[in-house]
Amino acid sequence: MYKVSIEDVIPGMILDQDIYGEAHNKKNPLLCEGMEITASFLYMLKKRGVAFLHTSKPLKLEKDKSPYDMITKANPLAGLKLSMPKSKSIVSPKTKKQALKAVKDFQISISGLDADDVYEVMHILDNVLNHVLADFPKNLTEPINVHQLRGDDSFSYVYRHAISVAVISMAIGQYLSLPPADVRYLGKCASLHDIGMFLIPSKLTQLTPKSAPLKRDELEKIRRHTQLGYRQLVKMGITDEPILNCILHHHERLDGTGYPLGLRGEEISLWSRIIAIADVYDAMTSNRPYRPALPPSEACEFIMANANALFEYDIVAALLRRIEFYPVGICVKLSTGEHAVVIDNTKSRLRPVIRIISTDIERDLNDRRYFDITILKAISYQDIIEKR
Repeated sequence: MYKVSIEDVIPGMILDQDIYGEAHNKKNPLLCEGMEITASFLYMLKKRGVAFLHTSKPLKLEKDKSPYDMITKANPLAGLKLSMPKSKSIVSPKTKKQALKAVKDFQISISGLDADDVYEVMHILDNVLNHVLADFPKNLTEPINVHQLRGDDSFSYVYRHAISVAVISMAIGQYLSLPPADVRYLGKCASLHDIGMFLIPSKLTQLTPKSAPLKRDELEKIRRHTQLGYRQLVKMGITDEPILNCILHHHERLDGTGYPLGLRGEEISLWSRIIAIADVYDAMTSNRPYRPALPPSEACEFIMANANALFEYDIVAALLRRIEFYPVGICVKLSTGEHAVVIDNTKSRLRPVIRIISTDIERDLNDRRYFDITILKAISYQDIIEKR
């Protein structure tokens, strides 16, 4: 029998085999093949003191191949010359893992309606976000690389999205000169903004390329995640108003076209307005089972086009000035079909200098001679090597 730590098990996983609570008990599985592992099931195991599950073969833990892998000494493209140092992720792998685990533990706690657990997880999240904030550059003109937050790990999109939105929101808040304590508090609110998604049936949130388009009533159910998350915390006696507001209001829009309340302008809290932009940017630039990620330039075009309509202009400007859209060292696919590496992004965040991998030729995409060339998407260096 194989042992699997419950820390490695994610709610929403579909079992490819029976699992057992005890290695010697092969007659009474805890869950059977084809069943879904739910947050409430993991909460029950936690309360029973179960630390490991037992399986007859290794349990498959899904991994994502990140399109934001950097050129490093460990891969065959390491010889490419860069004009400036490679961009580093603002969050260390250890801190990132702690943050992702905290969001997962929050999901498990609210499934068990355990307010004490929720407060404990929020305290842990506070400490993690302190580490994140300490790593932020003090120079507000220095861009922050958030894209490696989507790196190779077994946590699902909803967890990675929560942490990415938190870091983007904190970066914007810092640029807008919020006090450090408020920036950290904003990050906590952003980490928890989508907890209502945990209360939506997984068949609606865990779509695959083969899934049929969602029907109108199914889309309405997903839109209710703001109210579901809000009500669940209120039901548990959580009275933290900024967190409750950000959960309920992060889909509100400046012109009143958002949901669930159709709030306008200053009726929406500043923190909710910040999280709204961070949420849209990260969602648009993330790969989903039913569509590929949009390039950062396209996501920014959408957000800029809706400044002062859907989104507050000053917050949009802060996003554009604070986030590193094409970090130095990432591989990209161009509209010419060529693959390239970003080697310099100081002149333009959205039109960087790139080096064509096949020819070693440099192109400054901000040069009018190359205005017809666009970046289609970021890709992993493994994809390039496999096609060579």
